Amino acid sequence: MAYEQHADGTLTPLPAQNVDTGMGLERTAQIVQQVASVYDTDGYQKIMQWIASESGVAYGDSPDATKAHRVLADHGRGMTFLVGDGVTPSNEGRGYVLRRIIRRAAQHGQRIGMQPPFLAGLADSVIEQMADAYPELAEHRREIQRVLTAEEERFGETLERGMKVFEEAAAHGEITGEEAFTLQATYGFPIELTQELARERGLGVNDEEYTKLFEEHREISRRTSGIQVDVRFPGAPRTEFVGYERIEVPTAIVAYADLGDDLFQAKLERSPFYPAGGGQVSDTGTISKDDGTTAELVEVIRLDDDQELVFRGEGFAEGDRVTASVPWSVRFPTMANHTATHVLHECLREVLGEHVKQAGSAVRPDKLRFDFTHPQALTAEERTEVERRANERIFANLPVRTYETTIAEARKLGAMMLFGEKYGDIVRVVDIDGWSVELCGGTHVRSTAEIGPLVILGESSVGAGARRIEAVTAGEAYALLHERAREADDLRGELERARKEKPKPQAEAAYTVSERVDGVVLAETRDLQPGPLRDLSDRIRQQEKADGAIVASVTDGRVHIVVNVAASVGVDAASLASEMGEIVGGRGGGKPTMAQAGGNVPDEIPNAFAAAKKALG
Repeated sequence: MAYEQHADGTLTPLPAQNVDTGMGLERTAQIVQQVASVYDTDGYQKIMQWIASESGVAYGDSPDATKAHRVLADHGRGMTFLVGDGVTPSNEGRGYVLRRIIRRAAQHGQRIGMQPPFLAGLADSVIEQMADAYPELAEHRREIQRVLTAEEERFGETLERGMKVFEEAAAHGEITGEEAFTLQATYGFPIELTQELARERGLGVNDEEYTKLFEEHREISRRTSGIQVDVRFPGAPRTEFVGYERIEVPTAIVAYADLGDDLFQAKLERSPFYPAGGGQVSDTGTISKDDGTTAELVEVIRLDDDQELVFRGEGFAEGDRVTASVPWSVRFPTMANHTATHVLHECLREVLGEHVKQAGSAVRPDKLRFDFTHPQALTAEERTEVERRANERIFANLPVRTYETTIAEARKLGAMMLFGEKYGDIVRVVDIDGWSVELCGGTHVRSTAEIGPLVILGESSVGAGARRIEAVTAGEAYALLHERAREADDLRGELERARKEKPKPQAEAAYTVSERVDGVVLAETRDLQPGPLRDLSDRIRQQEKADGAIVASVTDGRVHIVVNVAASVGVDAASLASEMGEIVGGRGGGKPTMAQAGGNVPDEIPNAFAAAKKALG
């Protein structure tokens, strides 16, 4: 290469002329090291040594071993760097590429005897080799391990069954398009994996039929997933976002396109509408003209530093002066919930340890969801302490300041940064009185007291090494606490009436112990309503010297179940009761250590007990 060609077609000699061989690092290493292929270079062989030690099968032992080693070494590097850059497995775009790589590697590893989960260890071997040149890999090691293990375990749940289905299909000759589509839709086999397995057996795959079925499926998804829009105004002036300061602003439509069905896409001169990002949902709202004509906001399309909007309505055109408004009843609780996620994040780190990192979030007007890295379920005591500390910080009325600074200065301040997020040279910081400092582009309240009470609704698993908390704040939290207080008043009234009635002592109910699992007794009885059944569960724990009792009773064809467990058991009684309730044809819920369920299918009690055994095991 000798010249630089400019936009006007002129050529300028390059200061350093060169020859682009297209060889790349691996091909260059192959020549320098004088080996037969890039897989024989030291860059791959060190990874393959780890694979051999884990599988007991060396590179070159057989054609299958050679192929598996090459796939694992190549895919191991690819998946490690992809996750290190913040890509997560999904069914679209680069996330789908990552999912295909992970699943192909998992399948080839098991073919040479590797016991899952092993992909986190494979990534470790890559990180050890590459971390000096790419320090971000070591920095994000835990997150890389978590993402790979979660996807490997998810695929592992269906891999064995999917292989059986494939073998059955292969026994009849060519893999039909319907069989290939079923393997993908039901068992998570990417079409490339099915094609590879078929080629190894000398079989074909009806790609045309598969493509037809896949397109039909995608079209159905398209029709049911809402409005599909594209960026339509690449040359239009940039919209000034003023939503941090204002929720209503006079503005103008600077670009317009009719989409049909009373829908139109537009760009505004200034906009208060926040586009979904950083876990926060897009704003809802309206634009209106002086004559009363109004259009409802349907979608906000986020661009780099810009946005386009989709509205439902008519009577608008390019050049119209309009007023754009976001309802305070929607924006304020969203702001409260977003600031609450920052409070929750810091409190989790205080209670559980500094290994806690945000792994995702969803901030809506009605509630918040916060995903974080942590290896096991929170105990009842930990959950209570997190909630207590969060409310303590909230009612301390700490000031919430937002400002822009350089990424370098933000690092000096110790600002927390979301894993996988790409930041520019200038970043926005949300600082809660120096106690919590995070990079964030969302909308926030001015002080923590504006959040109002925070109530944790539940805590659950979202994959290996990751947990999820759902909570409410502000008006939703008040409504929940008010309802709980009303229920408590009703219960107090019932207890007072029960004391006055002085019921005659009844004989102790008999029960049959079905099984004992890790100190928890599973038992059955008959003709007991929920109240007496709870009393029986306490008695069983005392008599059997058990850490918990799960008791089922049938009364007039109605199933009642009580889950009564100590916090040390490590099982959330409310979640387990909900699961058992669904199995017996009803529902359930309660507190982390005492919950109950009901249903109308007594024959499903054994299956409900089986679910309890699985949860306890």
